[in-house]
This record gives sequence, structure tokens and C-alpha cells, in this order.
Amino acid sequence: MRKSELTTKDSEARAVLPLDRAAIGASVVIEALEARGAASSVVDADLSEALRAEGIVPGVELTPERRLPPGSPVIVRIGRTRVALGRDIARRLLVRDPSRADAPEEGR
Repeated sequence: MRKSELTTKDSEARAVLPLDRAAIGASVVIEALEARGAASSVVDADLSEALRAEGIVPGVELTPERRLPPGSPVIVRIGRTRVALGRDIARRLLVRDPSRADAPEEGR
């Protein structure tokens, strides 16, 4: 693998983070719902279906608007709709922050 490929992959990895850590007001794109293991596959299927019903699917852009106290919901905007997501769900939703993709690594 060439150095440029590694650099691209490294910066892409830095740009993916859990939704509950995304900056308030920053537009992010949903990448995936992090799996919890084989024992929870039915729960994951139900959760995926519930998220899909709210329009929360990979590739969709959303904006975190409020992060309430620990253990409380994260409020996000999808288009003109606001949705409250439980903190445990927000931790499992992996998002890409396009503004961070080219950010230099800390300490450089």
C-alpha cells in the first residue's frame, strides 16, 4: 500500500465517530449502526427498522442540535424534522464529519 493510501485511510478513520460525540451544529453523514454482537441481532434488527422509519439510514445527513445531560437524549435535525435519540443509540450510530476528514492529526 502506498503512503498516500494510508494517509487517506487514516484521515477517513479519524472522521468517523459516534453521533453522541459529533459537534453540535455540524452536519454529519450516517455511516452505520454499530453491532452489539450475535446475541442482540433481533434487537439490532428492530432498532434498525425503527431508525429507518425516522429516516435515519446510512448516507443521510443530519445535524446534532442538543446534547442533554449524561444519560439523556441527543436531539438531531434531519431536514426539517427533529428527532430525540437515546444516548445509547447515539453512541452506536457512527457518523462521518466531512469537515474533519482533512483535519491534520493532533500533535503534528
